Amino acid sequence: MPRTALSPGRLYAFLSAEYKARRSPKCSLCRMPLPYLTERPDEVSANWRIGTPAECQYGCHLLISEIAASAWPIYDMVDIETPPSDDEVRRPTTKQQSSATERREDGSHGVQGAMEANREHGSDAGSPADAKDTGENVAA
Repeated sequence: MPRTALSPGRLYAFLSAEYKARRSPKCSLCRMPLPYLTERPDEVSANWRIGTPAECQYGCHLLISEIAASAWPIYDMVDIETPPSDDEVRRPTTKQQSSATERREDGSHGVQGAMEANREHGSDAGSPADAKDTGENVAA
């Protein structure tokens, strides 16, 4: 089963929320350790781990380990420090690039096309550069 890829922040937010929802109300000291990226030891293992939680008299360390172990088969961590390879980068095609300036089938313009149409027709309505200074102070 393919895993859902999450950023480190989203993975931590998920783990932390799960821990907060299930922890003992008696403990206010324990926190979910931050997940960190590791090399996947085999194809069935996750590519992340958490730090070892400190032993807690209320069993938080066991709950933290249980939450992480249940998330390992479901989630992978995205490596945000390694830039994507050229094969992973999706570049717009020539048609996609030019479609921003073309008129759409319904007659409307894309964002770039609307800006160009305004310039062609001499209309920059709402442009701060065209506003006239009347010397009046307008209260907001």
